[in-house]
Amino acid sequence: MSTPTVPLQRALAFAAGVAMIAGLAGSPVLAADLVATSIDMTSVTTPVDGVPFTATVVLTQDNPTGPATGATGAVNVTEGAVALGTCTLVAGTCDVTLTLATGDHTLTVSYPGDGVYADATRDLPWPVAPNSIDATGVGLSYGTFYPYKDGYRDTVTARGTRNEAASVTVKVYSPTGKLLKTSPTIASATGAYAWPWNGRSSSGTMYPAGKYKITQTLNDGYMTSKVTTYVTLSAKRLYTYTKTLTKNYSQRSAQGTYSVAWKFTLPSATVYKKLVFAVYAKSSPTGWFGPHDFTICSKGTWDLRCASPYATIGKSYAWRKVTGSVSRNRSGTYVRLYAEAGPRSALKYGRVIVTYGVLK
Repeated sequence: MSTPTVPLQRALAFAAGVAMIAGLAGSPVLAADLVATSIDMTSVTTPVDGVPFTATVVLTQDNPTGPATGATGAVNVTEGAVALGTCTLVAGTCDVTLTLATGDHTLTVSYPGDGVYADATRDLPWPVAPNSIDATGVGLSYGTFYPYKDGYRDTVTARGTRNEAASVTVKVYSPTGKLLKTSPTIASATGAYAWPWNGRSSSGTMYPAGKYKITQTLNDGYMTSKVTTYVTLSAKRLYTYTKTLTKNYSQRSAQGTYSVAWKFTLPSATVYKKLVFAVYAKSSPTGWFGPHDFTICSKGTWDLRCASPYATIGKSYAWRKVTGSVSRNRSGTYVRLYAEAGPRSALKYGRVIVTYGVLK
């Protein structure tokens, strides 16, 4: 019964000794020998929605500071409890491919350590841009256009400005969704582009009135961005009219020491095409007349010096005229005409002849 006792005791003593050595020298010595580390992750490109991108992870040692070239093992990238990607360190660095949606993310990059290098974790803010080309003003010139050839909005133009090199393709769809027209590809470049559509088939026939879809697809070689807009094709056409409005001297709207003014209300119109101002008068020596320029003076100012352009009044009675500007000499349906007055001038009539268009 005593024979196995000594070997058993020796075995127990040896095991206790190993345990003691492990307890005294094992864990504290390993912990003291681990190299402290820091971790970071960067990306050369700006991440965009749904497009895979490469981020580079770099592990560095803290003391002495430098690359952790000897570190081994895998690095994990997570967002909350979601695993996004992993990569294996080589010479202290590795690349990981990630795909994220638009928005502001917080990514956690972590290294568990390898027995020589200590673990490291870092939270990084990570914004992701929408998947779109850098372009502004992408859209249409009009919300409604009129393909009848009368010079008024006969075409609609798909247009925009590219802030990065990109090609553009425009497509037109019928109200039922049928593809009607595809533009030639606008070559890759920066800057403004434009492609007009006349609302007609290849044979020249105008398409029916309705709401048409126009898409513009921009491609920078890495991603595409599609912008969809709608335009109403109208079968209306522009009818042009000319009307003459005349007032005599007693119908003047204002009078100063050296001038008079007439105010005229123009007929309502879709577009005003031409304004001609005239007076029937005489002056000796020569006087002058002209329409109010609303870019020089506001409607609240009545002054002969607000007139531009102007023409002269001759020494005998006659109609004399000057062509004005639809944009500068008109405020809505309101225009004003000045003429020099006083002892040397005799004024009988003021007149405006307006050419305008109405859609019907």
